[in-house]
Order: sequence, then structure tokens, then C-alpha cells
Amino acid sequence: MWVASTVVIGAAALVLALNFWIVFSQVVNVRGVEPNVLHSIQKLLAHEELYADPAAAPFDVVQYTPLYYYAVAGLARATGISDGDVGRLYVLARLVSISFLIASLVLAQVLVMALTGGARAAAIVSSAVLAIVTSPWQALARPDAMTAFLLMVMLYAVVRSFLRAVADMALDSLCRRRWSGGREAKRDVWRARSGTVLRGLPGLETVLGILVQRGGVAHRRRGCRVRPLRIAPTDQQCRRWPRQRRVT
Repeated sequence: MWVASTVVIGAAALVLALNFWIVFSQVVNVRGVEPNVLHSIQKLLAHEELYADPAAAPFDVVQYTPLYYYAVAGLARATGISDGDVGRLYVLARLVSISFLIASLVLAQVLVMALTGGARAAAIVSSAVLAIVTSPWQALARPDAMTAFLLMVMLYAVVRSFLRAVADMALDSLCRRRWSGGREAKRDVWRARSGTVLRGLPGLETVLGILVQRGGVAHRRRGCRVRPLRIAPTDQQCRRWPRQRRVT
């Protein structure tokens, strides 16, 4: 497994090196997908309307949302790049794209570690695979890298919110068990939760156990102290648990 992982990481490093070469090279129109985007940025720098009537001369079409165009045009103005300096505009637009690509790779590692309970090797390999499959598109003068990064931010926010909810659910269940002092109470809690969380799934306790572990609760009998909870909640944690939710 480590051999395959090393190969993937090495290939990703080569791909990223190629992407950086493209960014700072004078090669224009890589794969025939950049001129339309660059022309749209030039329109903003020339103080023209971004979205004009495509049926009127010069019959140009801007097919993407405006955030990337305005971001690159704003940076071009701030650095003194004019609409006629095509070479520097290419480099700037590609720099913006590859910056979002690097941010996406970092966020992908964080997301995978959150889902796997801190498996750093899996996170690095996943990030390397992402770098390979998106090359060279997300290093070009296109909004793809920005769009992918914003989508990953949304996905990370959803996953983190879900894992926090599962961890809170685990504390709820464990404190109910602690205050009721019986195994049946734990089963009742899982049964009640199944009606609102994972209705009808087989092996409900197993599935929830995996999710709880990802949410920060360790299921090892020894050395199970994992932030922010433990498999056996402390008296202090359960005292903070709302009294109206206790099972007496």
C-alpha cells in the first residue's frame, strides 16, 4: 500500500510542478479554453460592460458567473496591469486559479481527516489524487478552481456541522444512560434517534457508533480520551447536560 501511495504522491508532485510551469510560462491558450475568460477580464479593465448582448457586435459571450472576473480584474488594477498586457494578465489569472487549487488541496486533507478520524496518510493521498485529476484545468485562466474551492468549503461546513450534531447526540445518549443506569435506556435512545436520523437502516447502532467515533467520541476501552468527549462522560459533562432531558 505504501508503494502505491508513494507513486500517487510523486505523480501529484510532478503534476503540480507542471502546473506551476504553465502559470509562469508565456504559453497562451492552453487546451483552447482560456482566451474567452481573458477577454472578459480585459473588458472589465477597459471599463466595458461584462455581460453584453451576444447578438450585438462584437458578438462575445461571458458564460460564467462574475466573481472570478472581478477578482482578477481587481488584482490587475492593484498591480498596474493594463488590459493590453496579455502576458502578465495570463500569469495573474493563472496565479489566482492555482492559489484556489492549493487551498482546495489543503481543505481536502482537512475534510478527509474529519471523516476518517484523523487518518493523515489517507488525507494526503486523497489530496494527491485530487491534484492529478484536476490538472491542468485548475491552473489555467478559468474560474474552475475558484468554483471547486467554494463548493468544498460548503461541503466541509455541512460535514462539520453534521459531525458536531452526531457528537452532541452521543453525549445525549451517554448521559441518558448514566442518569438512568440501565442498558435498556441506551437502546431506547438509539431507537428514538433512528426515527429522526437514520430511519430503517440496518445495523443502526453500528452506523451511529462509526459516526460518533468520527465526531470525536472514541470507542476504545483503554486510552479513549479523545476531544471533546469520552466514551464514558464525566460527571461535569453530565451536569452541564440539560436537566429537562435527563431520564429519571
